[in-house]
Amino acid sequence: MEIVKRERKSARNLVQDHLAMPSYNPARLLDMLHEVMQVKTDYELAIALEIERPMICRLRRRQKSLTAGVLLRMHDVTGLTIENIRDLAGIPNPRFD
Repeated sequence: MEIVKRERKSARNLVQDHLAMPSYNPARLLDMLHEVMQVKTDYELAIALEIERPMICRLRRRQKSLTAGVLLRMHDVTGLTIENIRDLAGIPNPRFD
């Protein structure tokens, strides 16, 4: 019987892969949140989401990946589904095999 080893990726590697994905576009997500929440600036968006403004800037510039906590916060405040938020950011849904 042959043993098949699957490579496990650490959380850090998954984030790096996430940032390297050409489809990853957090700016599109943030722009949609501006419309949904009826705010004009990233500062107002940060206040509405109750997260720090630098986090919004880092997301927009692709310097930081969308974290689970921020994703959940966006879901809680806007009512958008997690799947919709991931789609808007260009993040494929995880597959669990």
